[in-house]
Amino acid sequence: MSEDDSALILVIDDDRVGRMLLRSLLAREGYRLEGAENGEQGLERAQALSVAETRHQLLLPTRFAMDR
Repeated sequence: MSEDDSALILVIDDDRVGRMLLRSLLAREGYRLEGAENGEQGLERAQALSVAETRHQLLLPTRFAMDR
């Protein structure tokens, strides 16, 4: 998978170690990655990046994922 055609994945996780681990695993597979440490930051990053689809846990600090 080349840089140009790799999918962009926004990793949102309040656990820093979990976020780093997931980013490391996905980077090895060739994905382009962005990160956020909570739901509020995740929404801001998703809007700024024009993310078409998200997958997330239901609860994150500072924002209930089901709020929007």
